[in-house]
Amino acid sequence: MTIKVDGGQSSIVVLGSLNSKKEDRKIERGNIIPVQYIDDEERVRQIQFFNEIGDLGISSMAYEDGRGKLYFSTGNSLFVILLREREVLQIDVPEIIDVHEISIISGYLWVANTGTNEAIKINLDTDEVVERITVSGRSKSSDSKIHFHCNQIFKDSKGDYYGLVHHVGGRQILKVVRGKMIKSQGDGGIINIHNNEKMELKLNAPHTIREVGEEYWIFSSGEQEVRRFSRKWGFLGSIQTVGWGRGGYFGDREGIYFIGISPIRARYAGIVKPSMTKVPVLELIDVRKKSSIGIIEIPNIEQINNVYSIPNKVIGILNELKKSNS
Repeated sequence: MTIKVDGGQSSIVVLGSLNSKKEDRKIERGNIIPVQYIDDEERVRQIQFFNEIGDLGISSMAYEDGRGKLYFSTGNSLFVILLREREVLQIDVPEIIDVHEISIISGYLWVANTGTNEAIKINLDTDEVVERITVSGRSKSSDSKIHFHCNQIFKDSKGDYYGLVHHVGGRQILKVVRGKMIKSQGDGGIINIHNNEKMELKLNAPHTIREVGEEYWIFSSGEQEVRRFSRKWGFLGSIQTVGWGRGGYFGDREGIYFIGISPIRARYAGIVKPSMTKVPVLELIDVRKKSSIGIIEIPNIEQINNVYSIPNKVIGILNELKKSNS
């Protein structure tokens, strides 16, 4: 299969890392290749510049063409690459913890600061923080255990801003299964970051909301499915995946949804449904048929954090950065 994105002008880029908890790890950090892309011949190639950045790897990325900037996060830090100047700068944002996604929305960079349940708004011209909003829902409790696990900020078709959260009620319920304590998922949904209106979508550990045509597609990662919703949040159906979904890009011209899939972590073995893959893969979903049409193995990572389409001209600059900094 030949993958040509945007008429061959862009490539699918896959971001990955070590697993976050030591008990799930099998690879040393020195062997992790956190940013890789798929070329026209379906070969997985690395962007060496990122190889030694981040304790675990790279979590997220956002490209801003007009200003010639590429933003990226390691999860606990935020950087910007000035592509024209070939310069890399760290953006000073206090208390960056477990960032899952960064997104450019309506002229601003929005950071889903998952560890603090925040939406952080950043000016693209100055790279300074404009606003920090706690995604809190309507819980009346002041319990310190309240945690929504907000992992993406997005704007819906009506112009409202939401956080995608694991727990709309803000509480992670634990249960014992086969002698192991695990999180009980299932009340995942969205919370309006400005008025705290919440909508439970019955998602299990949701990640990555994307617009696919006139629909919203969201991973119900714990059930290893893509859930489809209408613009009014009516449930339309599910698509089975081969594992834990996180990260996706919809290729409108190709009619393919490219999704990141990781195997279920070792500590959940025998507790949750096993994955159909034992290694991280890029899975291709035929959007018209609503079914998988193939997978591409992604080596040298333990989990996939995100999937994007990046112009080949930008990939070329990133490869030059490695040469100039080596």
